[in-house]
Amino acid sequence: GPLEGLTIPLKVAAAVGFIGAQPVILQQVWSFVSPGLRPKERKFVWPFVLSALLLFLAGAAFAYLVMPIGLNFISNFLAGQAVYLPDLNQYLSFFLLLVIIFGVTFEMPVALVLLGLLGIISSNWLAKRRRGAYVMIIFVAFVVTPGADPFTPTALAIPLLLFYEASIQILKRVFHR
Repeated sequence: GPLEGLTIPLKVAAAVGFIGAQPVILQQVWSFVSPGLRPKERKFVWPFVLSALLLFLAGAAFAYLVMPIGLNFISNFLAGQAVYLPDLNQYLSFFLLLVIIFGVTFEMPVALVLLGLLGIISSNWLAKRRRGAYVMIIFVAFVVTPGADPFTPTALAIPLLLFYEASIQILKRVFHR
C-alpha cells in the first residue's frame, strides 16, 4: 500500500516503545498499589509479577517459534495453484497479534493460582471440572488464534492444557502446607 513505508516503522517503533516502557509503567502501578497492601500481601506480589512476566515472555517466544510452521502450512496449501507474496505490513500485524494472544493466554496459571489463593477456586474444584475446562481451552484456542491453519490453535491448546494441570498441582501444594 502507499502508506506502508510510513506505517511499518511506526508499528515497530510503537511495539518496541511499549516493551521498553514496561519497567516505568510497572513501577508507577506498584507505587499506586503498594500503600494499600498489608505486609503479608506484599510478599505475594513479586512471585506473581515475576511468574506473569516470565509466562508472557514464554508465550511470546513460543508464538515466535510456532508462527513459521503455521505460515508454511498456509503458503503451501495452494501449492502450485497460486503465488504467495506476503505483505510486510500484514505479516507484522499477524506476528504482533500472535505474540499478544500467546503471551496473554500463557497467563492462565497465574490467574488460576491467584483465584485459588483468594479462595474462589480450589484444586479439587478445578479437577472436577477438568473435562469442561479442556473443551473450553480447545475452543478458545481455535477462536482466538488468527489464520486458517490447524497447527497454530493446536500449538496454543497443548501448553494451556498442561498449564491447567500444573495449576491444579500448584494449588494442591500451596493448600497442603
